[in-house]
Amino acid sequence: MKKLFFYAAAAVGMLSACSSSDDFASYDGSKDESREAIKIGVTSVAASVQTRGTGTVGGVSDGETVITPNNWDGQNVNVFMFNKGTLDLACSDINDPTTALYENAVMTTPVGAATGEANLADNEYKYYPPAGAFDFYGYRVDDAADAANAALNAEGTAYTIDFTIDGTQDVMRAETELSADDQAKIADNTNTVTEADIYSAKAARQKIQPNLLFNHLLSRFTFQVKGGNENSCPKESDTEDNTTAVKVKSIKLTSRTNGTLTIAHLPENAPADGQYIAWAEDEAESEGVTGVTTDEGKFLPFLTLKSRTATKEVEVEAAEATEEDGTTVKEGYRKDDATGKYYKTVDDANSAITETATVIPNMWVDGASAAKNVGEALLVSPGLDKYTLEVSVEQKVLSHEAATPTDGDYRVKTNVYTLDITPDMVVKDGANGVAAFEAGKSYNVIITVYGFERIEVSTTLQPWENGGDIEVGQD
Repeated sequence: MKKLFFYAAAAVGMLSACSSSDDFASYDGSKDESREAIKIGVTSVAASVQTRGTGTVGGVSDGETVITPNNWDGQNVNVFMFNKGTLDLACSDINDPTTALYENAVMTTPVGAATGEANLADNEYKYYPPAGAFDFYGYRVDDAADAANAALNAEGTAYTIDFTIDGTQDVMRAETELSADDQAKIADNTNTVTEADIYSAKAARQKIQPNLLFNHLLSRFTFQVKGGNENSCPKESDTEDNTTAVKVKSIKLTSRTNGTLTIAHLPENAPADGQYIAWAEDEAESEGVTGVTTDEGKFLPFLTLKSRTATKEVEVEAAEATEEDGTTVKEGYRKDDATGKYYKTVDDANSAITETATVIPNMWVDGASAAKNVGEALLVSPGLDKYTLEVSVEQKVLSHEAATPTDGDYRVKTNVYTLDITPDMVVKDGANGVAAFEAGKSYNVIITVYGFERIEVSTTLQPWENGGDIEVGQD
């Protein structure tokens, strides 16, 4: 698939616990290489179509076509820097392990642009040691884990972190990727930079800096709801809170939820088949945790689709915020009269997604109801043979005949529907079925709901048919 690069040449800093002895002024020049600032780029790969996290990072692509913008929005990521080919933390002072340059360092990505800077809170610069080459790794688990728990495993072969997802966290992992320009510089015989120098002060002097390519490690499911008959849809006079339309109260999907992410590993200890998440097999039903048990006896919890409710304002140009007359402010925008600046209200991508998603279908028009988007998205473990979908609905229905119905004439009827979603149900580009639900791919589920139909029993009196006469007597 096409890689939608999102590069940020960022001057970044280290955690406050590290020594500041790598400051340029403290270098005594005793080595034959000068200090070069470390600049780390971050690239978010768009997904391909097929409890309190902040939801999807980046956009969606379909081959060469960008369906939704693939932009960072100021999310935090974590970065490690190791001596090349090892899991030894790179330090500004090789004799002092407390001076690690990037030990699980938190970086903030750019906002709403294909190119921008990623920074630490203090915007502190860091510099390459005068000798040696280094590896960089990154990851993002949102609030699925406490990032402070990332650590070297007992075998000393990998840095890992345990996590638990609830459907709102986009778990990602990153390794560095050389750009075509960087590869050309290495191949150029006019300089002495080689693969062995990636990444180092020597490479940085040729403007070769690490670019971390963040890959999505979960499958993404989005949902749309449409009415299947006129009875399921709202009337023009209805409101969200007062309607006889079917209301979808919740949408749930099964998933594995507990896993261990491999952030970085020794060259000879790469995970089998590139599976950087090892999923737990011992999940169990408990209070507040429901799900289904597979034919193999494995319990899979339900994850609930949620909606993003928090918003924020971003500054925009006047041309975007105003109508053609140049003065009338469009809906969703506002003008600050004190400053003359214009602002647009948008979803806050860094706010917690906590509210269960609900929806009623669009109105019935010309014999159909257009599909309506619902909720943020569910980010789930990939590769299951099937996912069980649970949809809870309710509808306000008449309790009895009423010439002019009032609220007292209605009652609320509910139901819960379950069905399995399997790879053979996927339709893309006119083709039916895929081999599996894959990590890094987004699948859209269209749910058709039908209104409750009143049971109408009619009775017809069948007349007796004359069957003829029968004469009897004593003789």
